[in-house]
Amino acid sequence: MPVVVMENIIGLLDFRSVLTLRQVCRDFWNFIDDLKDSKLPDSKLKGLTLTVRKGRKLEFKIEYFDGSIDIIEYMENSRTYKEKITNLENSNFLDVAIQNDLKWILKFQRGSSDLFEIGMDLQAVYLRPEDEQLYQDVIEQLSNCMNRKIKTKKLQIWANKNSEFLSIIQIVDPKFVVELNFRPRFFAFETDEISKTEQWKMAKVFGF
Repeated sequence: MPVVVMENIIGLLDFRSVLTLRQVCRDFWNFIDDLKDSKLPDSKLKGLTLTVRKGRKLEFKIEYFDGSIDIIEYMENSRTYKEKITNLENSNFLDVAIQNDLKWILKFQRGSSDLFEIGMDLQAVYLRPEDEQLYQDVIEQLSNCMNRKIKTKKLQIWANKNSEFLSIIQIVDPKFVVELNFRPRFFAFETDEISKTEQWKMAKVFGF
C-alpha cells in the first residue's frame, strides 16, 4: 500500500487504534515507529496517574478529554488492560510500562494535559519493602529512560524523600507547568534544590 494512503488511514484513526494496528505485524510496527509525530493522531490526554499498589503492582490511570478512562495494571510477568491479561513472558514489566507504553502515550500527546500525578497507594494500610523499592525503581526509570518531557499544567507528587521530588519534577516540561503539588510522606520537605529548577521557576501555584 502506498505510503501516502497509509498515512491518511492512520490520520483517521484514534491513537488507541493505531497502537493496536502496530501490534498486527512487523511491517505496521516499523511503519508507525518511523512516522513523524505530526502524522500521528492526538491522544487528547487530560490526565495521567501512576500509582504503585500493594503487591508490587504499577497502575496507569489515563483520562481523556472526551471523558473516557483507561486503566492498565502491570505486575510480574503480566499486563492487564480492559480485563485482557497479556503474558509478558520474560520481559521486565517495568520496562514494558515505562519504556514502551508510557513512551507511546506521550508520543501521541499534542497539547498539555491537566494533570500528571505519581505516588503510592494511599489506601493501603501497609506497603511492604518490595513495594517501596518498586516506587524507587519507577522513579529511576522515569528519570533515566524518558526521551521527552511530560506536558502537563499540574504536577502532583507523593514521595518518600526530597531526592525523589527532584527527580520527578525534572521530567516535566517547564513551558506548560502552572501548579506544583508536593506531598511528602513522613519527612520534612525541603525546597533548596527543587527551587533551582526551571519547573519551579515557571510555576504559579504551589501546594504542600
